[in-house]
Amino acid sequence: NIVLNGGVVEGSIYGGSRTKGTISGSVNLNLLSGHVKTSCYGGGEGGYVSSTNSGTFVTGNVDVVVGNADADNKLLKIDNSIYGGSAFGTVNGSSNSSNISSYNTTLQVLSGTINNVYGGGEGNDTYTPYVLGNVNVDVYGGSINNVFGGSDQKGTPNGKVTVNIRGGKIVNTYAGGNKTEVGEPVINFYGGVTENGYGGGNQAKVNVSHVLLDGGK
Repeated sequence: NIVLNGGVVEGSIYGGSRTKGTISGSVNLNLLSGHVKTSCYGGGEGGYVSSTNSGTFVTGNVDVVVGNADADNKLLKIDNSIYGGSAFGTVNGSSNSSNISSYNTTLQVLSGTINNVYGGGEGNDTYTPYVLGNVNVDVYGGSINNVFGGSDQKGTPNGKVTVNIRGGKIVNTYAGGNKTEVGEPVINFYGGVTENGYGGGNQAKVNVSHVLLDGGK
C-alpha cells in the first residue's frame, strides 16, 4: 500500500516496480493530499524488453483512490496525469495476454486538482501497457481537465471499461481513450458539472458506446 498525505513529489508515483519485477498480489494507492509534479500510476513503470526482461507486473487488483470526500481541491494537486494502469507494463496479471482477467482496475476521484485521469495505462511508440481486467473510473469530486475511461498513447484494456461521473467539475469526459481504441465502453452521468462529454475517445475510435444521462450539468 502507498499513501500520499502531504508534501511535494518531484517525480512520479508508481504502485508497481520500476524497470522490471512483479507485485504478486494487489496494489492500493491512496493519494490523499500533497503535490505531485508529474504523474501517478497504479502499476509499475517498465515494459516488455526481451524474454529476460519482461517488464513490470501487478498480478491482482489495482485500486487507486484520489483525494478525500468533501475535501478542498487545493489539498491535492497532480500536474500531469493519474493512471489506473502502468506506464508501460502490465496490471491484473502475470503475463501479457489478450484474455480477460478476473482482477480489476478501479480508480476513484474524491477531490483534488488534476490535469488528466485515465482508467488505463500510458504507453508510447515503443511500449504498450496491458490492463487485463475490467476498468472502472468513478468521479465523485475534484477539478479535472480530462477524464478518460481507456488508455493514453497505447494499449486497449481487455475487459469492460466503465466511467461513472457522480460529482466534480470536469472540462472533457471521454468514455474511450486519448489515442487508443476501446471496444464497447460505458459512460454514466449521475452528477457533477461536465463541460463536454463524449461517448468515444479523443483521437481514437470505439466500436459501440453506451451513454446514460441521469443527472449533472
